[in-house]
Amino acid sequence: DIIEQVGKGGVEARADCELATVLAFHHDSLVNELQMAEQTVEAHIKEGWVQRPRRFLPIVPWRLQPRGVVMQSRGRVVDGVVEEYEKPRITSDGSFGGIDSANAAVADAERALRLPSGQTLGRGWAIAASAFPKNQTVKVQGYVVDAESAYSFCPIQRRDWWLQCFLWWDADGVTGTAIDERMQFGGSFGPN
Repeated sequence: DIIEQVGKGGVEARADCELATVLAFHHDSLVNELQMAEQTVEAHIKEGWVQRPRRFLPIVPWRLQPRGVVMQSRGRVVDGVVEEYEKPRITSDGSFGGIDSANAAVADAERALRLPSGQTLGRGWAIAASAFPKNQTVKVQGYVVDAESAYSFCPIQRRDWWLQCFLWWDADGVTGTAIDERMQFGGSFGPN
């Protein structure tokens, strides 16, 4: 399904919400981490993932999605010792507006996520290991890839951009509406 969507212009939000203009400002968590948020949004603009803010409405209707920052627990190895730390991550609040929000308008079937079981992972390792002769020194191991920017590589259908707007400002302080052309962290359709 995802390959079919992206091959035809991008991922669909599949939010059956009212075609209404909604205004919202960001959460305090973003204001408290403003420097990090500004760096992140500017990096996304430079990547071509987010459009520069416009002073006038780029789309009608449009929903401003408030953004926030969540602190994620992380771990890293420093001098052979695992060090835990908190990493800030910018999010979009697709649930803003409660029962009238974009997230609430996504059907339960579109939010479903099925993760592999431990048995499936073990079977995958066994299949990979069987590709090598027993006398070779090749060892199959599992590892984790940090895919926190993976959503940013998924384009959103243009018809759903009206759900991807947020208030922002440029380097000169001119405030306007920016459109995130990529999947945002915080949309209920994202995990699917």
